[in-house]
Amino acid sequence: MNLTAIRVLIRKELKESFNSPMPYIFLTVFFLVAGWFYVSSLFLMGQATLEDFFSPMPLLLVFFMPAFTMRLFSEEYKSGTVELLSTLPLRDTEIVLGKYLAALAVWALMLGMSLFYQGLLVAVGRPDIGQSLTGYFGAFLLGAFYLAAGLFASSLTRSQVVAFLLGFFFAIFFFLCGKAAHMVPGIWGTGLTFLGVDAHYESFLRGVIDTRDVVYYLSGLVLFLGATLAGFNSRRWR
Repeated sequence: MNLTAIRVLIRKELKESFNSPMPYIFLTVFFLVAGWFYVSSLFLMGQATLEDFFSPMPLLLVFFMPAFTMRLFSEEYKSGTVELLSTLPLRDTEIVLGKYLAALAVWALMLGMSLFYQGLLVAVGRPDIGQSLTGYFGAFLLGAFYLAAGLFASSLTRSQVVAFLLGFFFAIFFFLCGKAAHMVPGIWGTGLTFLGVDAHYESFLRGVIDTRDVVYYLSGLVLFLGATLAGFNSRRWR
């Protein structure tokens, strides 16, 4: 695997992304919504915690991550630049990883920017730093999982709108599995609990890093990236 080629592709994707208004709209809306939850706990309830910032992430990212990933492959198909990619000395694996890691870098940047909230908590109170760090780790894994699902959706179609809807469907499925688990008894409820993102995310909010939860997110994103590779490869050579 050519790591230099992957880095070049990451820079290309980041440059193209930030040359359009979408990332700035994405960042602004995200911090407005997430900031409202943060402010509600800090100033309205007087709690020096990031829990209300992290808690709505499973639902918020259902909308935001497909919106960010919808163009990554769909635009290549629509504009015909996928043919240019096929002429470059790049393997399909490197193309998929380059696009995914570029999206993941933006998500990491967003979480890094939100450290401002943690700094404000330190200034006005005595927050649990360990719990905040595990919350950030859980949010990063959750976003990475949703990004992989969104990237897979983008690899299936030429339309960015369809890519968004498919990515939204994939993400909302795992979100709703956790919600429906409480209404389904027995082994089916247990299965839905395992599939849903909630049960695997909540432990991070409590300050606990469970290996099973980490494996869940990593396995999910690897599965979606593998499906993306297969989807991209099949459309590329049609």
